[in-house]
Amino acid sequence: LVLEDSAEAAIETSLAENFHRLAMNPADEAQAFAALVTAGATVEDVARRFGLTVRFVEGRLRLATLAPVVFEALASGEITLDIAKAFGATSDQGIQARVFEQVSSAYYAPNPDSIRRMVLSGTVRGSDPRARLVGREAYIAAGGRIERELFDDDDSESWVDVALLESLAAAKMEEQAKNLAAEQGLAWVKPTLDPYGSHDRVEGLVRLPAEPAPLTEAELARLDKLDASYDEHAAILEDEDSAEEAVAAAEAAIEAIERECQEIRARPPVIAPELKAEAGMILVLSRDGTPVLQPVFYGE
Repeated sequence: LVLEDSAEAAIETSLAENFHRLAMNPADEAQAFAALVTAGATVEDVARRFGLTVRFVEGRLRLATLAPVVFEALASGEITLDIAKAFGATSDQGIQARVFEQVSSAYYAPNPDSIRRMVLSGTVRGSDPRARLVGREAYIAAGGRIERELFDDDDSESWVDVALLESLAAAKMEEQAKNLAAEQGLAWVKPTLDPYGSHDRVEGLVRLPAEPAPLTEAELARLDKLDASYDEHAAILEDEDSAEEAVAAAEAAIEAIERECQEIRARPPVIAPELKAEAGMILVLSRDGTPVLQPVFYGE
């Protein structure tokens, strides 16, 4: 079909044909939408014309502003759409290109959360969970650089090579995940450097039924003693004639009792033996830099 129309109309007609008939690459969509907007169309016009949401069109337009090296990687299928969106967390193309170069030489496959952290932070503090996990000596031994101001301490100093730190932390979490899977008799353990199991980690998985482990006789006996001790200290608080020192001591004792009771009752989940061989768990990085298994079992 030959159309004698303006170049802008030709772009729109061609885009409409391909968009509805073909599974277009997000990079192609981004370029086409950007061309329409450059020609004078509003985001709302483009969204209405193609039956899309304004948010979808805006998202594609943001892709069009990625650093050329990142955009080309998306167009060629070298990186996924989610990875490309993570690079777009900053509008600074220089930072995008630098992080892309760093992760391209890394031995591990970066995930969107990792990319997002790197483009948003030029450096990390020594108190960062990743820094605490890896350790200062291991980071420096691997070639990591640290910048320190006059009044900085180990927590406030700046670790410059974020990509290296991510790589070392990811490797350590991977190793820990493999060890835990073997120790727990699980099919797999998926690690993440986040303090929670993000959507991309649990996507496509189902939660498996599990119950808290039963208390042992020794633990039940200990809870009985703690309950009795709690009553004794509570009586001191209820007595209006109790001395201030006694009240303060009783309050501290009750706080300790409640904390110990909570620790005893916080039982790890137990899964049926027939399900365990195919079950997995998510290993997260707590804010103090300690790897922690989330108390949820998943199935593929």
